[in-house]
Amino acid sequence: MSSFLTFFFVAPIGQGLTLMAVYSKNCPEFVVAEQACFAAGGATVPLYDTLGPESVRFVLAQTGAAVVVCHGDKEVEACLSVAQHCPQLKLVVAIDPSVKARPATSSGGSSSGAVSTPEVVGFGHLEAEGFGLRHRAKHTPPAPHDVATFCYTSGTTGDPKGALITHANLVAAVSNLENSDIDDFQADDVHLSYLPLPHIFERVVQLNVFAFGAAVGFSSGDPLKLVRLMRIS
Repeated sequence: MSSFLTFFFVAPIGQGLTLMAVYSKNCPEFVVAEQACFAAGGATVPLYDTLGPESVRFVLAQTGAAVVVCHGDKEVEACLSVAQHCPQLKLVVAIDPSVKARPATSSGGSSSGAVSTPEVVGFGHLEAEGFGLRHRAKHTPPAPHDVATFCYTSGTTGDPKGALITHANLVAAVSNLENSDIDDFQADDVHLSYLPLPHIFERVVQLNVFAFGAAVGFSSGDPLKLVRLMRIS
């Protein structure tokens, strides 16, 4: 996964950061994509799946992310609709297998071949094609001071505001919970992930779950179904 997400499509931006945006509801692919990015020394830019095109444009333009992992058609179309304002955007990876792949298009008459519409490829297609076997990315684990993720607000008070969170920040948060009376995870526990993963609280909870070897189940995204999902059969 890290091979295709990182550095056949992504180039470092300012300060040496290599960024990948994730615009999706909570799902296993969200976690896999983020961990793959970390494995190659990159950082993620999670976007709330409730954001509209203008907020998406603002975040993508501000961060300069060249790759966006999207959940489905809604998120893919939102990215494509703002692509002309985000010339660095080169690739959209769709998690939903029903999303049709599309080739990139170039600006008419541009001698530089600048992309006006990014390529759209399927998450599962890239896995099936064995891209990582043909173009194996070097494992580049991050240092504690490296940026792990951009944590943006949901944009309810204007444009989203982003905070840079390092790997040391995340490990410290996990450590603090492990040493508190709050945290009592067991290896046979299952955490139901329903708070949006772009929210730092949900990210820290999941990291704690993984640290204890427990499991994560992902909500369908409909809060009205949470009680049914939590029933133990």
